[in-house]
Amino acid sequence: MKLLLLTTGESVALVSALALALFAAPLLRATGDDQWEFISLYDDYTNFEVNPVLLPSSAAAASCAGAPSSCAHDASNASTSLFSWHNLYAMATMRRINVYEPLSWLLKAAIVHFVGMDATLLYLVHPMHVEVVAWPSAQPYALAALFANLSLASYLQKKKSALQSARGNRSRTPAYEQAQHAVDEACESAGLDWLVAAFFLCCVLSKSVAVLLPVAFFLVDVLVVYRINTSGSGFTMRAALKSTRRKAPVLVIFLAFIVITLWSNGESWEDMITLSLPERALKAAMAPAWTLRHLLWPARLRMHYQLREADLDLFGNMDALLSIAALVLWVLAGVWRWRQQRSPVAFLATAYFCAMLLPTSGLVQHGIVTQGCDRYAYFPSTIFVPLLGYAFGRALVGVSYGAVLCASVLLSKAQMETWRNERTLYEHSIRLDPTDWRMYSWLAKTLASASPPVCAAEPQKCQQLWRLARTFAPTRSLTGVLFRTKVLVPLGEFDLACSVYEQLLLMHPDSPAVLNNIGVCRLLRGAVTLSGARELFARAVDAADTGKYAQGSVAHTLENFEAWVAAFREEHGDREPTNQERLTFSDWVMV
Repeated sequence: MKLLLLTTGESVALVSALALALFAAPLLRATGDDQWEFISLYDDYTNFEVNPVLLPSSAAAASCAGAPSSCAHDASNASTSLFSWHNLYAMATMRRINVYEPLSWLLKAAIVHFVGMDATLLYLVHPMHVEVVAWPSAQPYALAALFANLSLASYLQKKKSALQSARGNRSRTPAYEQAQHAVDEACESAGLDWLVAAFFLCCVLSKSVAVLLPVAFFLVDVLVVYRINTSGSGFTMRAALKSTRRKAPVLVIFLAFIVITLWSNGESWEDMITLSLPERALKAAMAPAWTLRHLLWPARLRMHYQLREADLDLFGNMDALLSIAALVLWVLAGVWRWRQQRSPVAFLATAYFCAMLLPTSGLVQHGIVTQGCDRYAYFPSTIFVPLLGYAFGRALVGVSYGAVLCASVLLSKAQMETWRNERTLYEHSIRLDPTDWRMYSWLAKTLASASPPVCAAEPQKCQQLWRLARTFAPTRSLTGVLFRTKVLVPLGEFDLACSVYEQLLLMHPDSPAVLNNIGVCRLLRGAVTLSGARELFARAVDAADTGKYAQGSVAHTLENFEAWVAAFREEHGDREPTNQERLTFSDWVMV
């Protein structure tokens, strides 16, 4: 695109700057009640608020709140301790939320200490990528994408140099053989892919979901072979072995992080929706069509797409049936074009898209179970950059390009506004999906903890939110039953909730959540001494495996209990609290 008398590069820079300015405009507008807030959802509580490698920041913030005059000194000390060798070592060795991503902790540290919410701008202006900019826990996707793109660029540059060198080294052998031989020789002379491997290592240290990036390198090799192939012969075993050997550093990192990822996820916690292996396979098969549909028509984007218990019925859910049928037909069409027209681009692009989507498709259950997430499209969607660039280079599509760019920026700007604060975010999701039980429960918690508490002024509103959350919550899993039972407490049915927990204890005596909640019930009802309550909380911690979310939650309950007991005994001495005094211990520590 060329504007006025500007060069092509200047025109691209101008359009990019304007698009970026429009995209980031909501971040610059913060007046009155429209302030940008830190949204503590999903992983943010664990990633930021109780993360041991970021706690120096919290201490500094607390001291600043209490004594403004010491802010500069405390902030300086916090930054120093944050980047101390001890803390850097902790970042490099810590496994948290079932992932090993040490570079992401450095990014989160920078977010907390230096730049805040708008730490990364910008990978693409597509509305589906707003989540990666607006949500702190998703921002390592952009860091990983930077290293992934550098790794791909390094590999493509090496391949390009090999092809250019091959043009001057052809012998009188048949055309395909001489071209392939020349490319092999040029690649051999360039040595192993150490620079590519270094960038790939940084990529997976930032975000482990990019672990399948090496698939792209092999797909590039296949494309090169079929571009120089004029005799009809294919990608030979000899060529495949040579390509694999040159990628030895990359493959070592790839295999190592496959093992690390499986190890990290080996103790994954159980969500309120538990899927069988066939259900996970069906969900993974639906993921490409679901992601592509939201990329092409980003009209109802939100931070949570609930997966209902009946959604994974192949013949009962038309979306599932059509998604899988579309994927099969597209793959078959790509294979046909490859075999009949010697054009592998469609098939190879589909292979890259599906490969980069596979770690987040749900085949391996990790964390909260949803239909999908906007951030999961971040890596797969990069395949459209070269494809669209090729299309724009071969057709007069300036007007269409401008229209799509403007629409994307405006949609992204509107989508960014939904991340302004927790209440806005949850209400936006509920408008788009009025049966989303997670959003009802999170909105109710937000209103209850607001300052001043909204639930105190409008109790009926919060009661209605909790009722709706319980109505639409899943019922098949233990965690689903625990959630529905816990919601009885804010609905004023504490005794009923405790009765259900007593029944669950008989059926699940080793469940950390059940032990934790039984401890809270018996403590508040006066059915156990302080030492007895502590024993229940300690049993809950012991029953929880290291690395699970449940372990962190029940450990938090034990910490709160010990702090509450210490404060009580400091004021009242070494005695048991009365039933009225027990009520000062919060029932919000139920999990």
